[in-house]
Amino acid sequence: QALKENYSGKQYTSARLRTLNQGDWKYGRVEVRAKLPAGTGTWPAIWMLPTDWVYGGWPNSGEIDIMEHVGYEPGAIHGTVHTQAYNHTNGTQVGAVTGVPDFDTNYHVYALEWTPLQIRVYVDNNHYFTFNNQNQGWQTWPFDQRFHLILNIAIGGDWGGAQGVDDSIFPVKMYIDYVRVYQNSASAPTINMLNPAPGTNFQPGETIQIDVESNDTDGTVQKVELFQGEAKIGQDDVSPYEFSIDNAYSGCYELKAVATDNDGYVTATDPVGITVGSGCGKSPYGIQPEPIPGIIEMENYDMGGAGVSYNDNDVANQGNAFRVGEGVDIEVASDIGSGYNIGFIESGEWVEYLVDVEYSGSHSVISRVASETGGGSFVIEMDGEVVAGPIT
Repeated sequence: QALKENYSGKQYTSARLRTLNQGDWKYGRVEVRAKLPAGTGTWPAIWMLPTDWVYGGWPNSGEIDIMEHVGYEPGAIHGTVHTQAYNHTNGTQVGAVTGVPDFDTNYHVYALEWTPLQIRVYVDNNHYFTFNNQNQGWQTWPFDQRFHLILNIAIGGDWGGAQGVDDSIFPVKMYIDYVRVYQNSASAPTINMLNPAPGTNFQPGETIQIDVESNDTDGTVQKVELFQGEAKIGQDDVSPYEFSIDNAYSGCYELKAVATDNDGYVTATDPVGITVGSGCGKSPYGIQPEPIPGIIEMENYDMGGAGVSYNDNDVANQGNAFRVGEGVDIEVASDIGSGYNIGFIESGEWVEYLVDVEYSGSHSVISRVASETGGGSFVIEMDGEVVAGPIT
């Protein structure tokens, strides 16, 4: 409950229950049957925070809000997630709202279903919010670690107190009938890269054959994906899982295979290093030059490092979302599911891509560019010659 009383220089006291180090879970279903308090200034919540904070402080390691209700919007129940890429401090938080008119007079079941692929939020088995794993790293999906449960009534605060606090409502209580947590006993798939062996050397232009073995003892393997570094370069949904990479370009690469089963559980192989040619110089991120005609994803700029494949005015990757050990500032695009973009762009910065133009003639270039401020421009060069721009 929450009371209006002076305590340590504050006007109100309120209660919180949490399961930290007593109940910590990864995946499953959480149900809380509760009757909520009413009144302007109340902010009851049923939510989860990370136990181990593997990816850093809030919001990097995530937050799952199963239920939030602010008293000045009676009956509006919110379900929300917070991540490094999606949170209210930068205006990108992701959530939904549903109506529960008798929130304060009847008990309702607020529930979360959490798998490796998806978060779903319910009220009385009414599914009203979904957040999918976009497979873009911890910045969008830190929900592969242990979380614990919190039940509390906050009074005031930035959101709950946005329209003040009605002091006539106290004391207020949130009634809890039960808390239940269910976990799936399913196991993750196994996966093994049969070939190439670590350290294998290929000749430039040679076809690289990759064979992967994957099994699931209590279900089915839904897909096996192949990655070079962080870039997905192939997918096979049917065993035997086989991949071929034609026209391999000189360079040093790291291959990784990732299996996903029907329950959403994921297992990855250790990276397998291979070499094409004799050195590790400038090379395409996806092993093959980017085909033209085609779509070039900007985050897949060439390997080779600063001054060779890119120039960035600061050493750190300010976007901190992809290829974080390099200086190009890659961030998660703000429109959900659209991948990454290069941001924090300053004058004089550039990136390069090795391409394979399939036929001669005229080619149209379409670029997806956005800026909060005007006045900037960029150019597109091929072999040192400007072929498009300045584009403003």
